[in-house]
Amino acid sequence: MLPVERRAQDVADRAEAEHIGQRTRRAGGSDLLVGGPDRARRWGGLASRRPTNVARSAGHGACVAGTATGIVLLMMEILPGTYHWTSIHPKLHIEVASYWLDGPGVAIDPLVPADVGLEWFARRPVAPIAVLLSNRHHYRHSGEFAERFGCGVHVNRAGLREFTHGEALEPFDPGDVLPGGVVACEVGAICPDETALYLPAQRAMVFADGLVSGAPHGSRDLGFVPDQLMDDPQRTEQGLLAAFARLLDTYEFEHLLLAHGGPVLGDGRRGLEDLIAKGGRTAVSF
Repeated sequence: MLPVERRAQDVADRAEAEHIGQRTRRAGGSDLLVGGPDRARRWGGLASRRPTNVARSAGHGACVAGTATGIVLLMMEILPGTYHWTSIHPKLHIEVASYWLDGPGVAIDPLVPADVGLEWFARRPVAPIAVLLSNRHHYRHSGEFAERFGCGVHVNRAGLREFTHGEALEPFDPGDVLPGGVVACEVGAICPDETALYLPAQRAMVFADGLVSGAPHGSRDLGFVPDQLMDDPQRTEQGLLAAFARLLDTYEFEHLLLAHGGPVLGDGRRGLEDLIAKGGRTAVSF
């Protein structure tokens, strides 16, 4: 990575660490932007959870690499032409999820998968043409993708203030159609630039930090992060439920692709409707 891009990644990582706290021993958590630095340090009081190294196939020809170290490193085709992988954040040591759309060549919230690296993307039918961020704190390895493939990095305009080191970014607004036909959908509530990404071809919705799950795949444990991670839990949760209801009213989707927790395939819409009907809840196993 070139010095300027390394500095760009460093500033994104420092921003994540400020809001999460130094949870260097916790795996399976989240790089969420919720609350201020003091409140976020409470992550240290949550139960530690080791990630599993057992990969589960979603039935579409998983390309998987497990390890003997307890670290999750896998690349899975969860829907035709749609890949999901989890990686341990190299500085925060937490498990996070990323996605790849094979047809248009679009990466979402990417960390470079340690098992296959950037070479895997270079060998795809379409090399990366764009990186999409569901919020500003998911910049992660976007700079490495941009350096290698010359692809644009698209971020919600409300999150631009986070980037102060000359990162090459392409801002979007809610309602914009992004590369790959992905539609940027307003969520907000948990942070101003919180965005859901609607994938019409896949009938799927990508969620950043507002909707999480504590289980690796197919979980019914959908919900919010714990209250202690929000400055104003009641107001934030009400705002998220209202945003989820708007998404259900506006878009046709059945799968939920989560940045924190495994994808919910087939009955994701029903799961989100159930969450709203119950007035919301904390993801109990998160």
